[in-house]
Amino acid sequence: MFLSEFNEACLELYKPNLHLETYAARSFRFLSKLLPAEFIAFGSLQLDSQNLSIELSESISNFAELMPIFSELMGQYALFRWDPTVNAGKPFTTSDFFSPRQFKQLDIYEDVFKALGVTNHCAVLIPGNHNEINFLGIERKGYVDYSSRERELLSLAQSQLANARLLAHEHSKKLHHKIDPKILNRAGFTPREADVLVWLTEGKSNEEIAILLSISLHTVKGYLKVIFKKIGVENRLSAALWAIQTCRTQAFNIQPHNRVNFAYPPPSRG
Repeated sequence: MFLSEFNEACLELYKPNLHLETYAARSFRFLSKLLPAEFIAFGSLQLDSQNLSIELSESISNFAELMPIFSELMGQYALFRWDPTVNAGKPFTTSDFFSPRQFKQLDIYEDVFKALGVTNHCAVLIPGNHNEINFLGIERKGYVDYSSRERELLSLAQSQLANARLLAHEHSKKLHHKIDPKILNRAGFTPREADVLVWLTEGKSNEEIAILLSISLHTVKGYLKVIFKKIGVENRLSAALWAIQTCRTQAFNIQPHNRVNFAYPPPSRG
């Protein structure tokens, strides 16, 4: 049952049209299939501009007004500091730092989390490219801690979320431009191999590729074996990433809803 649920969640995460502007929503749905939460937050710190954006899975009316307060207080606590070295990069929760009573005595609880109705926070580092630090925050009401099974699930989910983030970056770079088969031809692929690889980057299944190219499923599998061998990879995700990186184009950005941006590191309170 566990593996079935996890595989189903992964299919949701990696389905077609994964790019930077759909990544947060995909991650929210992915995690919601694995464990309960009141809401989930995705935050991305851009290291060059020091801009931190936070997006929520649910619409919360006081979210925007609370974020400037959060930005002033977060640097005081390892739990909220946006530090990828905390807990050696593994998921961590409020109970790793504070008892329920201690947490309720903090200013960041009184000024922010109390108003959000949150009493239990879990942070999951999502490694991205060299220019960003990403975290997913899983927020709960009540003081029921994350179980050992849930922590195990989050550790497994972390690598999938990191792979999906990398793939989202590459897909965003070619969002308005299809992968050019001619570039793949010049990289050493036959025209038909290039066609298969192009459809692979679009998230198509073997069955769909067979229909699109009017060839048999067996032939598609044969082409994929050759493609994997030429690139030196073992799976579809790695092959798709290779093709996208080879045919990379300029990135495209859309401002989503329910996101707040602010400077980091935050100013100290006067």
